[in-house]
Amino acid sequence: MSVTLTHGTEASNKPPVPTPPQNEYPVHLTFSDGREVWVSAPKPDRISLIAPLTPAHFIPKPTGEKQFVELIKGLSSSLAMKEGSTGLVDTQFSPKEKLYDKIWRTAGDRDAGVFIQFIRPKNGKKPQPWKLRLEFNPRKVGPVGLKALTDELSYAKTFRIYRFLADCRLTRLDVAVDFIGVAISEVIASVSLPGKRTFYVGDDGSLETTQFHRNNPPPKQAYSPAGKPKKVPRSSDPLGPVVAKLYDRVKERAAVLQPAPFGPAPVTRAEIVKRWNGGGPKLVQLDGHKNLLLDFQAGYASHQAPTDLNEWRTYVAARRVTSKAETNKAMKLSVPKAILLSRHYDHPCSTLLLHEELWSHWPSGLAATGLDYWIALATQAPLITFEGGQA
Repeated sequence: MSVTLTHGTEASNKPPVPTPPQNEYPVHLTFSDGREVWVSAPKPDRISLIAPLTPAHFIPKPTGEKQFVELIKGLSSSLAMKEGSTGLVDTQFSPKEKLYDKIWRTAGDRDAGVFIQFIRPKNGKKPQPWKLRLEFNPRKVGPVGLKALTDELSYAKTFRIYRFLADCRLTRLDVAVDFIGVAISEVIASVSLPGKRTFYVGDDGSLETTQFHRNNPPPKQAYSPAGKPKKVPRSSDPLGPVVAKLYDRVKERAAVLQPAPFGPAPVTRAEIVKRWNGGGPKLVQLDGHKNLLLDFQAGYASHQAPTDLNEWRTYVAARRVTSKAETNKAMKLSVPKAILLSRHYDHPCSTLLLHEELWSHWPSGLAATGLDYWIALATQAPLITFEGGQA
């Protein structure tokens, strides 16, 4: 879909015009200064899945706990072998349990990493069953790699992978969107419930990555029985979890000696990070999931300049490294001008990340990674029969 946005006349140095495939970059934007930007369909960029392991996941179904545990150990040993349709990188073996509880494999044309973890049962007030956790990047693994991983996990067709996938819930999902034709320094962004931000600058002084964090709960002061305040422990994660990020795809590719995605054209990637602790959606719900882009706003800064363009660019650059008050003082802004610029900086119009338009292409992003294949397997699980009855 081609969208034309107008907002007065602005001067800008236009980057080279790329020619991205329309099926992967369905949204084409033309801004008021003539800047053209192509926006990709959103794709799953990282996924973490977990589900309990039960006797019903194996064929034939084990008759007792001992046989069930032996089947789990057999599955872990199979995945820890070098031979297979995917590559083996490393393993972690527990001699006491005689179990490979952590396995790192590779899959797909890009040899993308796949992490496999067997989690032993836990006793206590809330007993936990055996669990199997998978984590990988669907975009890098790709359709071919995902089918190879399916074969590997099937354990010579004795592990009902389709039934396991039907039981899987997400604990993490990263969604990636690429903007071709706009540099990261030209993107202004914000998140809902903003916290700290981290900026990474390259050797040449240019911005390469921006990360948006969610604030951790504030520390609480504890007191001794005598009423004296105890030392507040330092947080192991003072920045808070990352909820979104922007980074320079050209610099990222150059760091691993790979060519730029579209030659000299700038490319910025936005990633939205979603995490769930026990209450995540099931894999089968991913296709029709609610819009996961809504909490992140990203716009082309030069398009929405509320004042003189050079003044606005200076304000944006200053706010990335100094406080609002310090920026206002350094730029000698009047109160009305300071309020105007602050409003546009803190709450930018999402002129690049068009939430509803882009989310309508989410199914094609799932298909491009092959994740739709796993969703189809999970959806069909109740219809797949096996020796002895219905799945």
